[in-house]
Amino acid sequence: MPQEEIEKLIDKYLTGKATEQEREQFNQWYNSFDDETVIVPAGENEEKEKTRKKMLVEIRSRIAVQKTTSNIRILKQRKPAFLKIAATIAIVSSIAYGLYHILPGPEIASVPVALTKKSAMAGQKLTTTLADGSVVRLNSQSTLSFAENFNGNTRAVVLQGEAFFEVARDDAKPFIVTAGGLTTTVLGTSFNVKAYPEDDRIQVSVATGEVLVTLTSSPAGSGGIPNPLSGQTGVLLTPNQAAKFNTATRNLEKIAVNTENLVAWKDGWLIFESRKMGEVVSVLERWYGVKILLKDEELKQKRVTLKQHHETLKAVLEILSYLADFEYRIENEEVIITRNK
Repeated sequence: MPQEEIEKLIDKYLTGKATEQEREQFNQWYNSFDDETVIVPAGENEEKEKTRKKMLVEIRSRIAVQKTTSNIRILKQRKPAFLKIAATIAIVSSIAYGLYHILPGPEIASVPVALTKKSAMAGQKLTTTLADGSVVRLNSQSTLSFAENFNGNTRAVVLQGEAFFEVARDDAKPFIVTAGGLTTTVLGTSFNVKAYPEDDRIQVSVATGEVLVTLTSSPAGSGGIPNPLSGQTGVLLTPNQAAKFNTATRNLEKIAVNTENLVAWKDGWLIFESRKMGEVVSVLERWYGVKILLKDEELKQKRVTLKQHHETLKAVLEILSYLADFEYRIENEEVIITRNK
């Protein structure tokens, strides 16, 4: 059935304008996805319309999935349970629901779900194993939010900060990471996501397998491929490739990287390759859980290259002070950096 005809049929069904024959035609097409019946919450007329629009957007996204089979292997997934409207839509008002972003994109569904949070404080790192067997290593000052048992047809998590993911493979249940405006979708692979709120750049780097990285609104002409889950534009990454997103310009680009160095933090390595001292200071603050004051703008722009393994803050500062030609002192648990006189 042509997409235009399907969309007209969907709209008629959701607005109650479909004939008996059209309803039967819709049910045959929709039931071909083989999912379970669920109840979709709605409230007053305005809420009903919002629910209808959400369903329409996501069903259209499902149509887009069928068109991208040759490009992306995550298409074996079953559609989200909250879209199974062929059975019953229950009208429920004044009910409190926990909000969770199950799928990326501008339309968000509200479902009752209990969230678990795991956090690594400044100066700490944390490794956690999820219900599906996936292992997540959180860098300092990072938080991961997720549904404990991954009920539904996706394994959705939300990250603030940086984490290395080793995802257990599940062809029917994609693993989706939302972080700082980027959405990363995989079946089973390993990759790193760096999305600290204070940084102006977000980066997803792939160690093994393939990942699809998308954003809420991609600039025209970015040369990406469509995201089968949200209909948005994105990039498909393989090992030693990264998606780099500028939060100010909203530019998303694919670049070549040395993933081994980018993920070495999880094994205790501090690696800086021609990094500005201003950026280095931010990393050291999180890594060691200290406050570092560097006000000299010229010194912030100096670039350094350094590789250290499980070293103390003092040892690292000694090397950096030689490389960037600065002095430092520690006062009241703060590190103060000044240019050499």
